[in-house]
Amino acid sequence: MLPFVLKRVGYMLLILVLASFAVYVIFALLPFDPAALTCGKNCTPDVIEANRHRLGYDQPLLVQYWHFIQGIWAGRNYGEGAAGFTCPAPSMGYSFRT
Repeated sequence: MLPFVLKRVGYMLLILVLASFAVYVIFALLPFDPAALTCGKNCTPDVIEANRHRLGYDQPLLVQYWHFIQGIWAGRNYGEGAAGFTCPAPSMGYSFRT
């Protein structure tokens, strides 16, 4: 019975990794540039490149995915807000107040 359970847990972990990688690749292949979206309309190529470096989009896809997985295990915050360089997590509660 124990080998059966261990085998199932192993398959479960493999499917979780493959599914998360598939979703990550799908979002990475979307036809927009998040570095340009954080900048606004009047943005120079130098600022876009600086944003791309700051956000980590200048690294290979596997390195970006590894940092994503590390962030999940480390309990990283929710990322950066679209309007600025702050974490949006503290303001999430304001949306749910009645």
